[in-house]
Amino acid sequence: MDAKHRSVQILGILTFIVGTLYALWSLAAFFVAFLPDIWLILTRVLNLAVGVYLIWAGIRMFRWAKGLPSLQTGRVKWGRVLLGSLFTFNAIKTHLHPAPSADVVQPINQVQAEAMLAIYIAIAILGACLIISGVVAGFRKTIPPD
Repeated sequence: MDAKHRSVQILGILTFIVGTLYALWSLAAFFVAFLPDIWLILTRVLNLAVGVYLIWAGIRMFRWAKGLPSLQTGRVKWGRVLLGSLFTFNAIKTHLHPAPSADVVQPINQVQAEAMLAIYIAIAILGACLIISGVVAGFRKTIPPD
């Protein structure tokens, strides 16, 4: 096994371990923490989805490094969809969630408030573009190599 495959194998193992720990931490948060509103529940669900994606990516890296066939059944780019979902959700949550329980920096003046709103809109648009890009990638025809 060359250095490239060995490094991907080690990275896959580390990604799997980190994903497992993160998923367990996110799952434990459902049972330990009090979930007063839908925003916190959705945050926990997205955290759990990140953990599951990291586990899946670690397994795929490890299998690729060993020369085994890919486990990818669909063609949707789930990493893009998940990252876009996180961007969009956090931008919307920061803007719409009630202020006392959200981690929001309060603007000092009107210009700062408008700039913060513009940034939230830009991040939400970026997230939507990532989601669309990840889903559309599943419908594109791949050209077989000659």
